[in-house]
Amino acid sequence: MFKVVFLISFLILTLNAKEQSNTFNFAVTVHKFDKLQREKIRSAISLVEKEFNKLYKDKYKVKIHFLESDKELIDSYLKNKKFNALVLHTSTYLKYKDRLKEKSKNFFSFNTDSKFQKYILLANKESKINSLKDIKGKKFASYIANYNYSNWLDYLTLKELGLSYKSLIDEEFKYTKDKRLILSLYFGKTDFAIVRENIYEDMLLLNPSIEKRLKVIRESSPMFTYGLGMFNKNLPQKMLEDFNKRIKDGTLNEKFVSLFRIIDQSMIKRVFPSDLEVLESFYDEYKKLKR
Repeated sequence: MFKVVFLISFLILTLNAKEQSNTFNFAVTVHKFDKLQREKIRSAISLVEKEFNKLYKDKYKVKIHFLESDKELIDSYLKNKKFNALVLHTSTYLKYKDRLKEKSKNFFSFNTDSKFQKYILLANKESKINSLKDIKGKKFASYIANYNYSNWLDYLTLKELGLSYKSLIDEEFKYTKDKRLILSLYFGKTDFAIVRENIYEDMLLLNPSIEKRLKVIRESSPMFTYGLGMFNKNLPQKMLEDFNKRIKDGTLNEKFVSLFRIIDQSMIKRVFPSDLEVLESFYDEYKKLKR
């Protein structure tokens, strides 16, 4: 869903680029979500198109391309140069990070008030999970779209137990939203999950009784982000400057508060390659452990 927010952001900055073509091509991929979620995303993007065409009286045209895989999205950006901007789940960025950094500039993240987020290993108290070794034979609730949750869990079990989590658990249940992960634990459908700490804290504010049934077993350092956006190096500097200005003065974030709520985020933030070093080091170590 965060790709919808990026589409809006990118449209705002391109509308001031007088020398650019009147047609802007964007790519999104929704293949990781279930059928209902895919339809919701498609509908939301269609509304975005209509609203902007109405706002600017069709002076600028927008064309959305729905691609069927991350690889197709990456290749369209890197090889064919068909799209001059991307937004990806962080797990996809890490997989292609070296190639993406070579061709990109001006990174930004979708996040909460903090630039980066913590992950927590959350468990139902009745499941009697007190450490990593206790997940053996348990039911794991995972997130269907962003593989960073399961990657972090896999990193922990490989490093501390010498085994992939998949060889330890009894069964893995996939969910389309963080809140559903937490609810599955609360109602005893699963035993443990990895979620963003801020999502858990928000749920506690809504229903403090959750804390009576669930407990935090482990937490990561604050290095993760829900999604990362980047611009291709062939994008005119004028467009980048306009985008950064709109982030800095708050115009962009204030305009789309309602959309940020849908994806459980608060704002778009500028990030620099150096900001991603801790996250990338984690992933490099994880790849070594997998070998």
